Amino acid sequence: MNILIVDDDRTNRKLLGAMLDAEGYETVEAGDGLEALEVLGKEKIDAVISDVLMPNMDGYRLCEKVRRRDRGDDMPFVFYTSTYTDSADEKVAMGFGADRFLRKPASAQVLSNTIREIVGNRERPLQKPAPSEELDVMKQYSEALIRKLERRNDQLTAQSAALHASETRLRTIFEAEPDCVQVIGRDGRVTEINPAGLEMFEVDSLAEAAARPLSKFVAEAHRSDFETCVEAVWRGESKCVEFEIIGARGRRRWLEMHAAPLRDQRGEIAALLGIARDNTARRELEAQFVQAQKMEVIGRLAGGVAHDFNNMLGIMMGYSEIALSELSSKTPLYEAVETIFHTAERAAALTRQLLIFSRKQKVQPQAIDLSEMITGIDPMLRRLISENIKLVTKPEMDLGYIEADPGQIEQVLMNLTVNARDAMPNGGTITISTSNATVAESGELAAGDYVVLTVADNGDGMTDEIKAKIFEAFFTTKPEGKGTGLGLATCQSIVSNWRGKMTVDSKPGAGATFKVYLPRTLNCAGPAAVSGGPRLLPRGGETILLVEDEPGLRELAATILQKQGYTILKAGNGQEALRVVRGRRGVRIDLVVTDVVMPQMGGRVMAEWLRATNPEITILFTSGCTDCGMDGPLDADIQFLQKPYTPSALVRKVREVIDVHAAGLPTNEDQSKNSMRAA
Repeated sequence: MNILIVDDDRTNRKLLGAMLDAEGYETVEAGDGLEALEVLGKEKIDAVISDVLMPNMDGYRLCEKVRRRDRGDDMPFVFYTSTYTDSADEKVAMGFGADRFLRKPASAQVLSNTIREIVGNRERPLQKPAPSEELDVMKQYSEALIRKLERRNDQLTAQSAALHASETRLRTIFEAEPDCVQVIGRDGRVTEINPAGLEMFEVDSLAEAAARPLSKFVAEAHRSDFETCVEAVWRGESKCVEFEIIGARGRRRWLEMHAAPLRDQRGEIAALLGIARDNTARRELEAQFVQAQKMEVIGRLAGGVAHDFNNMLGIMMGYSEIALSELSSKTPLYEAVETIFHTAERAAALTRQLLIFSRKQKVQPQAIDLSEMITGIDPMLRRLISENIKLVTKPEMDLGYIEADPGQIEQVLMNLTVNARDAMPNGGTITISTSNATVAESGELAAGDYVVLTVADNGDGMTDEIKAKIFEAFFTTKPEGKGTGLGLATCQSIVSNWRGKMTVDSKPGAGATFKVYLPRTLNCAGPAAVSGGPRLLPRGGETILLVEDEPGLRELAATILQKQGYTILKAGNGQEALRVVRGRRGVRIDLVVTDVVMPQMGGRVMAEWLRATNPEITILFTSGCTDCGMDGPLDADIQFLQKPYTPSALVRKVREVIDVHAAGLPTNEDQSKNSMRAA
């Protein structure tokens, strides 16, 4: 038996055909009523199983046409539908002459039994409906069709609303996505781009973004990589590429783009979908990390060479000071020796600054008069600036004291001066002043008395955007290779460590004014002022054990101290010093002056051995680098003198340590430490 299956859904036709084939039937397919009539006109068909709702001609009309054909009354006609399922629909179907009305899904056995039942019961032709009955059926058909159209309209309306809601959600996601989402056509131009992408490419609209191929935004050095990625996408591959772009307003950014093909309904590649993330910050962070590693290497190098270099500088400074004390200021040689002395001082200052930066410099807080510091450092500051820049200093004469490390405060002053110099490439004026200030309670500074250091210039000034970033590490407006971006960050770090605050006031074209607020201290016990050469230095008659591995510096220090009346015992390292002590049992040693880093046995280990047998012994450490063995806390009786030191500094420190130990009093350095702890 040949059965005609009529359904506009190809999958439904194939499924039903397979079910009937399994029951032993032959099947023929048609996509709608018109196609079914053509099949009926060409082939011998024994039964029809038809859907109801179909394009061109629905199942009701098909049933009517079949019944009006010759011998159509005898052909079993079964409706098989999932759309027209209520009793009114079935009534209309039966009115058009259908034999059965089945609802999907039905099993192959049910369909087969239905057809056999219809064929078996077909004893006489069906009676054609009377005209009045036809009118009634057509009326029912129209009503059923209207109902179905209304339902279909409701379905389409709901689907449209759901589609609109989905599109709105996708549009919201598209516009809120922080990465750049873009669609690129075959011509290389952007056809869709979200707001984040507009910002990255520095354009205001899609039209502006599409005005030129996207590759034109890509930096020349990376254009080849970008185009290779695009070509791979057109071949159907997904690719990831990183490249630099130059925005419409000139800003450079690093983008990492994941690109994939977009296909149309036929499966052909119609466009490129690119999702690009701004990696500029990550790239800058990587560059900062590399720079930090370089700085770490410099710091290690500084710590490694500082010991030997400071020993050499100490010899130069020592012999220069001795020579100056013996020469008349009117002799030509005096000026040459003085130049050597000051050059060595400058070299020592540079070494100290490098050690401060690498955090290998021992912090020695003491009371500081900023006005005196500015006066003393004035010649060095003038050597830092250009000839076309005028330096004006206005130190307050009745200035309060601050408590800090002098080397670090000098570093702040020099960094601010250099920063002001660089802001005036065509020349100008730098004004450095000091003042006292009383601050009420505020969000930035605690209420109290402060000393204010002001460094002002009349250079280019800064925008608010730049001003907000100047204290960030590695941020710089200088050309590549001209600055590290560490100067102001270092200043802020130092000032913060001493409980101070830095402020800046600047506008484009109006220069910049930096103010450093540091708390005033009541401790006015600063370092003793240098009043002259060795002939004016304090004298003594005590016995001193001098331990120094640098022969030149050891002999210089011994000579200086012997001239002041001290008895000197010498050793080249810790082991020699212990042998000297053992060989002179019963002889009092009033002070041990020792280097920290020495071969065979360093100063710290040697001091522990000495104090184990003589707890009352006084130790004065000297070192040009405090990174080895001096980073832990020192005992109360152990003092420190930073290398390179001058003869006068050595003599005064020795006298101070001996005197305060004999009296059981803290040294000036101890007083400063105690004051800082209390604060």
